[in-house]
Amino acid sequence: MAGLHTTNSRLLVLLVEDDPFDAELVKRSLSQGGMDAELVVISNEEDYVRELQSRLFDVILSDHSLPRFSSVKALSLLNRIRPDIPFILVTGAMSDEFAVSILKEGATDYLLKSNLSRLPVAINAAIQQKEAIRKKNDAEKELRLSEQKYKVLFENNPMPMWMLSRKTLNVIDVNEAAINHYGYPREVFMQLNAVDLRPAEDVEQYLAHVKKEMAAGTRSSGVWRHMKANGDVIFVDIFASDFIYADEPVRLVLANDVTDKMHGRKMLEESYAEIRRLADHLQNVREEERVSMAREIHDVLGQMLTALRFDISMVRTNVKEDQHREKLSDAVTMIDDIIKTVRKIATQLRPLLLDDMGLGAAIEWQNTEFSQRTGIECRFYEECSDALTDLNRDVAIGLFRIFQEVLTNISRHAKATYVHTVLSCNEHYIMLNIRDNGRGFDPQEVKKKKTLGILGMKERVLSMNGHMQLDSMPGEGTTVAIKVKR
Repeated sequence: MAGLHTTNSRLLVLLVEDDPFDAELVKRSLSQGGMDAELVVISNEEDYVRELQSRLFDVILSDHSLPRFSSVKALSLLNRIRPDIPFILVTGAMSDEFAVSILKEGATDYLLKSNLSRLPVAINAAIQQKEAIRKKNDAEKELRLSEQKYKVLFENNPMPMWMLSRKTLNVIDVNEAAINHYGYPREVFMQLNAVDLRPAEDVEQYLAHVKKEMAAGTRSSGVWRHMKANGDVIFVDIFASDFIYADEPVRLVLANDVTDKMHGRKMLEESYAEIRRLADHLQNVREEERVSMAREIHDVLGQMLTALRFDISMVRTNVKEDQHREKLSDAVTMIDDIIKTVRKIATQLRPLLLDDMGLGAAIEWQNTEFSQRTGIECRFYEECSDALTDLNRDVAIGLFRIFQEVLTNISRHAKATYVHTVLSCNEHYIMLNIRDNGRGFDPQEVKKKKTLGILGMKERVLSMNGHMQLDSMPGEGTTVAIKVKR
């Protein structure tokens, strides 16, 4: 087997020699050098070819000139039959010109018979050299196969692909899919720089991205805008991979056109924004209707009931019969109850405190009313330096309605005995935190059910450019935290 000789491997040597005495000298030299070698001696071309074709030798040793054969012929045959086997010329004398010539023809080494002590070293060196060459050839072969596979995958890939120099960002190769998709002829595409594929307004951002990427030693992909040969701007999702090609750092780029997807997403976002605007409009209309109804009930119906009560009281004063006076008194009491109910309905539709005294006063009133109606202990704390009477009207209404919705959910589902509410604010934000000690729930399960109450609260908060966080666990109660800009 070709390779480095060790004391544990038997060396198979083919010796081209016609002098038995010299053959014995070679054998003795190998033995003295510590080599366990099987020496096969031949002296003619026929035997030489037969042995080369039938056995795998570790090294060929050849005398220069034989009656029926020569080293030049032996080397020529070896190069044709088994060029991977080392060839060492062992001769009595030769000129420098011949030595240079035979080395050029492929001989691994040469030495004189007068210096056979160097033979074991020369054999080991020759085997090492051939092994190194073999490994190099194998690596080059594997590299060529790899490059061929890459070329096939690269050229036949249905997605646009190209290679960039990492140093210059110039295109150094491009596949047919990219040429067809971008509309550039191959010779033009091969002259492009990565910058040329981008709209002018995106170049600065791209170069800053590349500079940051280079400094960090990383690579990243993402959606970028590219420009076709006809000037059309497209959105592409870029996948990049860096490697060494022809001893140069390069980047392989794959571009997936997502223009239709991006346009569809934009249309969906615009549609969602329109739906949200419509929902906000409907909420505003509903609030206006509530305000109008509350005023009508409070001002018109309330005044009419008050006038009716006054008239009945006057009649009762002038009536002598006790029976009639008693019935009129009952009527006055009933009207008083109706007036209270009317005021309650008007307040529930739109508490006047919200407009007159601000959000904190309205929440405190609702908190007290809820506690009296349900028997649940409710505590409210306001941590604001002002009464919030100058608060944006839509924000005030939105937070108050959310508070009402949370209390409704607590009364229906929580089985709580305590509700803790804090309204706090700073220069920029208002925070409303509502916590109960009820039975709690799994937020993921509720999310699957798409509960409209919670969804409505989230939509209200989003319409105010705010954030809502819902924290709950079975048996641990529920906390609703809302933060909106003033």
